[in-house]
Amino acid sequence: MKFLLSLEKMTKIANRLLSVVNEIKGKDSFGSNVFEIIKTLKNSGYQAYVVGGSVRDKLLGKVPKDIDIATNATPDEIEGLFDKTLPIGKSFGVIIVVMPDGEQYEVATFRSDGNYSDNRRPDSVSFEKTPKGDASRRDFTINSMFLDPITGDIEDYFGGQDDLKKKIIRTVGDSNTRFEEDKLRMLRSIRFSLTLGFILSEEIKESIRENAHKITSVSQERIKEELLKMLKSGSPGEAILLLEELGLLEHILPEVSALRGIEQSPDHHPEGDVLTHTVLLMDKVKDKPYQVILAGLFHDTGKPSTQTINHEKGKIQFLKHEEESAEIVDKAMRRLKFTNVDREEVVFLVKNHMIAGRFDELKLYKKRLLSFSKYFDELMDLAIADQESTGRDASYLREEAFKIKNMPKEELLITSKDLKELGIKPGKIYSRIFDSVWKSQLDGKTNTKEEALNIAKSMKNI
Repeated sequence: MKFLLSLEKMTKIANRLLSVVNEIKGKDSFGSNVFEIIKTLKNSGYQAYVVGGSVRDKLLGKVPKDIDIATNATPDEIEGLFDKTLPIGKSFGVIIVVMPDGEQYEVATFRSDGNYSDNRRPDSVSFEKTPKGDASRRDFTINSMFLDPITGDIEDYFGGQDDLKKKIIRTVGDSNTRFEEDKLRMLRSIRFSLTLGFILSEEIKESIRENAHKITSVSQERIKEELLKMLKSGSPGEAILLLEELGLLEHILPEVSALRGIEQSPDHHPEGDVLTHTVLLMDKVKDKPYQVILAGLFHDTGKPSTQTINHEKGKIQFLKHEEESAEIVDKAMRRLKFTNVDREEVVFLVKNHMIAGRFDELKLYKKRLLSFSKYFDELMDLAIADQESTGRDASYLREEAFKIKNMPKEELLITSKDLKELGIKPGKIYSRIFDSVWKSQLDGKTNTKEEALNIAKSMKNI
């Protein structure tokens, strides 16, 4: 009897230890705030789970972020359990719980969705009693799992864990239905494929090809956000190829889609057509700021309209294509609702990528003037990648850029006061004199004020 009591006691101790371990794991994975919210809900008799992408990330060994909580408690019941809440999204079953430290968390009631007439949000929702009904409305199997951080239990109704092991993206249920509800899911599936290194199921691929034209019903802002996430995925070139393969590229980036089949002279571009070159360049700058990747994406979009054949040289030419490309990217970024700051930078990079590619051939003052640009580093990253994507060595460009950038800065050697003292009346002549002196200084030909004044004197009567 003593042995049995001892065994029973040991079992209780073991269960308690297991509970403590799970509690520590739950807090470590999702934070004490999330743990306390779920604990409060469960202690009040409700079901409560962490759900969606944070569960996926946890199972992949990543730090969970954007943590969402789901429960069978109604919005009114959620509000009654916590001291401070915000009713943002209450009509869709979502309550924001504000913790004592000010952190905010979305707590959503299990629900099923009605029709999606705006291609984004359901027209109506119905609250569900179990997580299974909620899971069935979600986009992909790997995003439809529910995890209890207190017990460690996982509710997985559609094979999400198995798909994580197989590294495959599948929709919850019929792909056509999921994409019809929200057309952006077509882009999201590609983005998850890129960021996770997973493959797309054949059903998803077939469905995207069939429904690609419907992406035009999605707002440009939402398309832009998904596009940026793809370009930042570490595989921007693959993103463009996937978009092209599945028929989406021509609808969201027709300027880029038009590059396929645009031939280039093999002696300058042995890698192939303009789209092939663009993809190679983008992967060369995949670790650079997204503005550089965007510039790489659009840098040659002016080539289709500027393509000519030089019969004397037997070469394909694209004269001033960089200027045409700059106009194209300006319009495209306006359409996609990029900020003016981003647009200004990308347009500058595209417009100047050819002159940057000849940086070593420029006069010294032109090199230095270019180096004063706030986008100089990004411009040289683009120019270097442009050359390297053709198989050429661009180390000389990198070395020359480094040398010029690190030359000591100097001020203009003369002022308006000096010109007045020379008897030169204010006017346009001042700008011409300052420009000539500045160029001479940057070229290293003028190093003293006396030399600068001699230039001014020589131009006095011009």
